[in-house]
Amino acid sequence: RFPVTRIDCVEPDRGRSGLLTEGSDFDDTRLRWRHLAPALAVAARSDQYDVVIATVTRPVAWRAESTRTLEFYRNAARQLASDGVFCQAFSVRDVGIAGVAVPHAAIREVFAATVRVQIGPGRFLVLATDSPRLLNRPGLVARLQGPHVRGALAEIGWDWANLLQLPVCGL
Repeated sequence: RFPVTRIDCVEPDRGRSGLLTEGSDFDDTRLRWRHLAPALAVAARSDQYDVVIATVTRPVAWRAESTRTLEFYRNAARQLASDGVFCQAFSVRDVGIAGVAVPHAAIREVFAATVRVQIGPGRFLVLATDSPRLLNRPGLVARLQGPHVRGALAEIGWDWANLLQLPVCGL
């Protein structure tokens, strides 16, 4: 439903991505899978993505360590186009707010602008960019009101306006 030309997904567990691709939601010619650790994926080559998303991992899991380092964030920054946005999801259920505050401090070391958005109880997104327009982007409200975004938000019981009311912290 989203007007993007290419989606590159990195999944270290080949079995997990195999399960995902069996569903009809992942039957899309724009989608490409690569099977390697996320830290290796951002270090391996440089591209010019509009958005790089690092999904949530448990902070106590051994695999999570390589996606919460200065090196990972520097490599992720190299993957972005000049106006691109990096996004990483965090959960505080295992270790408290330090599980978000510490990696957010590392992200601030790499990117010019960052913001932490609370998206649910104990769940956060950290958004970062080197562009002066982190969230203040022309046409943002119109994009949120688009039918593809409204449809996706409706699946979780939200309207486009909910996104503008999320608590934000620039620490």
